[in-house]
Amino acid sequence: MTLSPAVIKNCKQKLQQLLKDTDKDREAIMTALQKMEDKKYGTCVNCKKEINPERLKFLPTALRCVECQTDIERRVQEITARRVACNSTRVLLN
Repeated sequence: MTLSPAVIKNCKQKLQQLLKDTDKDREAIMTALQKMEDKKYGTCVNCKKEINPERLKFLPTALRCVECQTDIERRVQEITARRVACNSTRVLLN
C-alpha cells in the first residue's frame, strides 16, 4: 500500500504543529519552573495577585489569575470580531 501525497502532506502538517505545540509547552514549563526558583510562582503577571491554587493544580503553567486571563481572552475575541467585520465590509465594498 502506498500513501497518497495528500495523506503524507496532511500528516506532515499535523506533525509540524505537534512540534510547535511541544515547543510552546516546554517553554511554559521552563517559565513556571524558573518562577518557582525566583519565588514568583503563583503570582499573576498582570495584577500581581495570587493565582488560585486550584487553578495551578489544574494548569501548573498558568501565568494569570482567572480574572485577568478572562479579560485578555475577551479582548482578543473583540479584536477578532472587529477584524472579521472590517474584512466583511471590504468584501461587500469591492
